[in-house]
Amino acid sequence: MAVIRDTVLLPGFQYIAKQLEKGSLDGVIDSLDELIQGCVVPEAETVFKNIRDWFVLYQENESDARSFLEEMIYTPAQCGQCLICQQCQQIFLIELYEKFYSDSKFEDLKAGIKNNYYVLERLPENLYRHLDAKTKVGEYYWEHCKNLRRTESFVNKFVVLKGMSSSTPAILNGAFNTQAYHGGGLYFNWSGFGIAIDPGYHFVENMHNVGLSILDIDAVVITHEHIDHTNDIRILDDLNYSLTDYLRDEKRNHTINWYLDGVTYELVKTLQKNGSGFSDRTNRIYKIMPKEQNIVWEEKGKEITQQQIDCISEQGIRIFEKGNSSITMKAGMTFHERDRGESDPDKIHYLKHTFASAFELKEKSVERKIFYSSDTYYRDSIGEYAKGADIVVANISSIYEGDLLKIEPKKTHLGYMGCFELLESMKEAPPALFLISEFWNAKADIRFDITHYMKDEILRLQGKNFQKTKIIPTEIGMQADLIKLTMQCAVCRKFVDDFIIMRPAKGYSEIKCVCSNCYY
Repeated sequence: MAVIRDTVLLPGFQYIAKQLEKGSLDGVIDSLDELIQGCVVPEAETVFKNIRDWFVLYQENESDARSFLEEMIYTPAQCGQCLICQQCQQIFLIELYEKFYSDSKFEDLKAGIKNNYYVLERLPENLYRHLDAKTKVGEYYWEHCKNLRRTESFVNKFVVLKGMSSSTPAILNGAFNTQAYHGGGLYFNWSGFGIAIDPGYHFVENMHNVGLSILDIDAVVITHEHIDHTNDIRILDDLNYSLTDYLRDEKRNHTINWYLDGVTYELVKTLQKNGSGFSDRTNRIYKIMPKEQNIVWEEKGKEITQQQIDCISEQGIRIFEKGNSSITMKAGMTFHERDRGESDPDKIHYLKHTFASAFELKEKSVERKIFYSSDTYYRDSIGEYAKGADIVVANISSIYEGDLLKIEPKKTHLGYMGCFELLESMKEAPPALFLISEFWNAKADIRFDITHYMKDEILRLQGKNFQKTKIIPTEIGMQADLIKLTMQCAVCRKFVDDFIIMRPAKGYSEIKCVCSNCYY
């Protein structure tokens, strides 16, 4: 079996072979002149000069050229650039000899050469057709994106792209040898501007399955660095970079703005500086600092810190503005992971870089607010960030008896008690949709029952306030209309206000939002 080993000289030999295919020896000599001129290794330069001299001699005196070539084959110069000589020059010269003199004088010598690749040997034409195929894999994705891009059906929509749990799918898929468990993230589009939030496990897969492409994403928000919130960020970057050339042909660019917590920011900047992704040609990177209320970015190699007029939790960051439409993101510190470096073990000190986000949306006379809790312990400040939200996404995580009885709250996630307190804090202006997300279902599928229990309890305690609030366990593909604040029926695909949430047919299967017409 042939083994092809790259050597220092091999690219030059392949270049010569390509010129030979064009059929003009003058063209080969001119190409060799260019090759020699650009050569920075003296020993390699000598090799290419000798080959050029042979081509010149061949045109003048074929007999002398044969003798000169035989001498080079028997006493090849060594470039000395490879750790172990692969005898690439000798085999290339033998190929030249066989091509121009049509005899097999050097069969015995070839048999003793360690290397066995052949620069001039032609592959079967059917293989060449595949190797020289004009279509690259990126072009297939480009055609796919052109068919999907800026799909009108997603404008002013909120889309759930997260399965029952973002933290456990890799564990559960491995434990049960399945691909049934999905994580993911969130997405919404306002006035044609698309934002992805915490794209974790399977986000890209889920995005494509619902009919979105990378061109539907203009900004990405990462609230903290945990893998279930960041797993797919490099895939998103790679997809966007893969389309750069095709977009350039259309004389446009697709830049993604990244709004990142401090830890994810440092990771992305390290990758960027090492040429491993997040090229500044297609990305603009911002660091959100909730504790300091700053936003930081890099410009011309220097970091710029901008203190907002008030602070990023009150004044916010203008992510998008076009005509009468705008998106402002307000970020507030969350209380997720404990700082293990603090000296007092009896007190809980939280890390200061994680944040919740509130998105204020405006379009002409319409104003909407989306609040996303991310992962956090409940404090009153979380409720303050959520005030006035039309849609709330609350990450619940695992639940236990003390949490359900509201006597022992979780310390790093909302849990049931935190979700309930968040909902209750909004009683003066209840949300239209309260979406419960990121369940931890390792023991049982509790999504439907917990949500039903919360709805019953909030109505019993605060009935007058929450009659119109829909409490919904999220599922991949669920969509909400941001203008009408309605949900999409999983059957007829219409956006309706009159719907029910169907209990999954069996544990871990799909939860469906179905309108009354389709249900009955």
